Formats: sequence, C-alpha cells, structure tokens
Amino acid sequence: MRNYLLITFYFVATLGYTQHNVIFTVDMTGSGIDTSNGVYIAGTLNGWSGNSNALSDNGDGTWTGTLALNNGYYEYKFITKDWGSQEAFTKGDVCTTTNYGNTNRTIIVDGAATVPTPKWNSCVESESNLGPHDLTLTVDMSGYGDLTGKTVYASGEFNSWSGNSNPLTNNGDGTWTVTMTGLAEKTYQFKFTINDWSEQEDFSSITVGTENIAADPVGTNRYVQLSGTTSLSTTWNNQAQTLGSESITFDSNFEMYPNPANDYLNFNSTVRVNTIQIFDLSGREIVSKNVEGTSGNIQLNINGGVYVVQINSEDNVFFRKLLVK
Repeated sequence: MRNYLLITFYFVATLGYTQHNVIFTVDMTGSGIDTSNGVYIAGTLNGWSGNSNALSDNGDGTWTGTLALNNGYYEYKFITKDWGSQEAFTKGDVCTTTNYGNTNRTIIVDGAATVPTPKWNSCVESESNLGPHDLTLTVDMSGYGDLTGKTVYASGEFNSWSGNSNPLTNNGDGTWTVTMTGLAEKTYQFKFTINDWSEQEDFSSITVGTENIAADPVGTNRYVQLSGTTSLSTTWNNQAQTLGSESITFDSNFEMYPNPANDYLNFNSTVRVNTIQIFDLSGREIVSKNVEGTSGNIQLNINGGVYVVQINSEDNVFFRKLLVK
C-alpha cells in the first residue's frame, strides 16, 4: 500500500455549537455585473436569503463580509441584492458540488477562516493550477465480507462510469487502492463497484447535499474536488472520507497571513512554535524553517498552488491549508 508522509485535511467535519468568524470576499472586477444594489452571499448558511448578508465594497472591485458559522458543510454563491444576478457554475467546476442540477460553491468550516478570494463565477483553484492531477483512492472493504473471486473498481465521471476500467489492488489488509493519473481539474462524482457493476455502494439512506455526497437524477454518489495531487481514503458504503490516512488537528491559537500568499507568509501564535514546514499535496516537503518563537515570516519562493502548512509547537502538531498565487 502506498504510504503518504503528509496527510492533508479531514473531509469529515461535524456540526458544532461554537460559531466562528468566516471571512468571504469576491472579486467583481471584469464581471460586467451591476453592483449598484450591493453584493451579497446566499446559501445554506442563511437559508438562501437574497438580502440577509450584504458584503462591504472595498473600493477596489472586491466585496467582503464576515459570517458567524458553526462548524460544518455549506453550499453558497455570490449574488446581487434579492437575486438580481447570481453566479452560474458548470457541473464539475472544482470549487463546487452539484445536487439535482444545482451547482454551488462549497465550504467546510472548521474554525475561524479567511476564504481565498475568487473572481465572480470562478474558482480560485482554477486560477492557479489547472493540472493534470493524480488521484489515489483507497477503500476499506474489511466490513464487506467474502471477496473471493471479486474485484473492487472505481467508477465515476473520471472514466465515464466504467465498471471495469480502474480496478483496485488488494493491499492484503482489508484495503484496496488505485491511482489514476493525468486527470483534469474538476469535481468528480464516483463510487466503488464490484465486478462490472454487479454490486455498488448504496447511499440511499444518506441525506443528499451533505458533505462528501452529491446526487444526480441517476443516482447518489461520492465526490472529490480534484485541484491537485490527491489521496482519498474511505470505507465501503460509508459517507466519511479523508484526504490522507492519518488524523490531524487544527489549532485556533495560530494565525497565518496573507492567505492566499505571494512571496512571504506571516504568522502569529499564542504558543511557542518550534518549526514550520510546508508540503505540496503529494507529501513532498517544500519549505522548512526553524522558528523557536511566537511570530515571524517565511519566504516562500514556491510555485502557485495549494499547500499544507505543518506547525510544530512545543506540545502539539497542527495544520493549515495555504494557497499560493
């Protein structure tokens, strides 16, 4: 089984009771949209209201607002007041999911955050690294039962829902793995199947429009937002899936900015930090700096894309997602 040095981020978020400030910004420059009535955010975070959450005009073409949100999964888009105009996405756009024909941005809130600034109708990821990308899928079949004479396959939009194009390899420990290379950057719906669709995962009991699960008229499926080299692990028929195979922790006592970043990354911490490491999504270390303090900056000199920052404090290790322009 392929081992990964770096585990990116949980795709599993649970709804919490403590609200966190999440800052949203959209760049309206070049959009051609009339913003005279204001720009708003609408979604499951406010019952899709067209006038509840106005954004503030920053005077440079960008509009910003802060929402207090519980941890969890949300769908949303930017609009003008009372749905005068709204973003229109195509199924498969990498920052979105599609449920019954409705394609919206998505976010998983896990503490206070500043969301990278997209242009109207655009995904930030698509502005930095178009791919192609590699995708490794691992599924734990140990709870399935006897698989004698059976092979597990990955079937999805990446292979036109083929039941035999991408067989998984039995790792001998109950898990099965496949790596697909050269995939375009997009959101793919998929599921695991057995022996050319003789069996398939069943998500009919799971609420559609929740984290990791999306639905088309033809079925309810998993999805993965592929914006870089990605490894995803899960269990047969289980909604939960993680990007990577180790659990990680997040710590609200650490702040880094700007994010997205260009040449430098600044940080402040309420606890002493020993070292900071930056990895790409394949687990390769790109930057490592000894800190031995609570604040400072790191010179990046790295290509644009999505990275993971590992912060090693005196008594903990935690992670942040970093977007570099």
